Amino acid sequence: AEGRLAELFGRYGAPTVLAAFEAGIAQTAERARALFLDLVPEGAWRFHDYLDSDGGVESRPHRIELALDRRGAHVRLDGSDSDDQARGPINFMTNPGLLRIAFGRYLQALDPDLEVNEGLLRNLDEWVAREGSLLKPRFPAPLGMRANTRFRVMSCIFGTLAQANGGRVPAGSPVYVLYYFRAWDPVRQRPILCIEGLGVGLGARPFADGVDVIYYIAQENYPVEYVERDFPLRVERYAVRPDSGGPGLHRGGTGVVRDVRVLAERAELATRMENTLVAPYGVAGGSAGRTGRIVLNPHTPQERVLPGLGDGIVLERGDLLRLETCGGGGWGDPLAREPDRVRQDVARGFITARGALADYGVALDDATLEIDKTATQEERAR
Repeated sequence: AEGRLAELFGRYGAPTVLAAFEAGIAQTAERARALFLDLVPEGAWRFHDYLDSDGGVESRPHRIELALDRRGAHVRLDGSDSDDQARGPINFMTNPGLLRIAFGRYLQALDPDLEVNEGLLRNLDEWVAREGSLLKPRFPAPLGMRANTRFRVMSCIFGTLAQANGGRVPAGSPVYVLYYFRAWDPVRQRPILCIEGLGVGLGARPFADGVDVIYYIAQENYPVEYVERDFPLRVERYAVRPDSGGPGLHRGGTGVVRDVRVLAERAELATRMENTLVAPYGVAGGSAGRTGRIVLNPHTPQERVLPGLGDGIVLERGDLLRLETCGGGGWGDPLAREPDRVRQDVARGFITARGALADYGVALDDATLEIDKTATQEERAR
């Protein structure tokens, strides 16, 4: 890259090259700004969402609230009505640049030919946060799980936009899931730390279903063999979680079910799963996704539901850890989804036959999965 830049400067001269850079930024800014103002008509809108908890210090939901308004060509986003900063590690020191990146990335979805440069970020004019709140905490404030809050901020941004422009945005998406498994290796005489990221379902889009089962920070999908080779764990189930995606004309992406058997004599677990209480919302008549949960020893006398944000959870040899991750919200009326698309989702395991009937009004033959057209018409009419 350095060599190519030196070649450009040598060939055309610094003034010409720098002027070309500025012109490219200005062109992108002009196009991005026009798209952005088309997304946000004049007026004011509010949206709020909740974090499940702060990790046990204050075991209650914490509210994020944003107000979006446009006057003339000035667009302002205000998070002042969000809850006070938390004692647990969910505080998030917001930065206007990050919010502009969120808007810019969505503008790229609207116009894939937009160049990626500084001009893409010339969208939001003003960001306001109240000092002492979750979004502008005073020192000292723990920030270790700030990603949970960051994604709830993104959720509120698109929630306000959905109201402003009649739903021309994706439905709500959950936060990706992590769990931390700690144990002692008696053979190698060293501590063991396994950190796994698990996929969730993303919100449906105005033009397509949500993405299924994706760990969307690094798109990681650890092979079972990798986990079982290096850690005292056995993965006994790894499957799409049917009916977890929010019903809609476009279905929300589905989450995953992962069963992990503990083979160490004793271990400790830390969890990070949001959206165990509050599901990602639907847009334009779509339904919310299904919340996630973490269960220890399901369907046994020792069954218990674990906190979504917890630490120091003691595990014994033979325990089974089940993680059921959340699905994204749906977009549009579920009864407008073509019955054949519903049937295909049932055949692929993304929807159950029961979910097809309850959520989409589509009746299927149990044996053949053929659509019962008469029953479907009657159920949808009802």
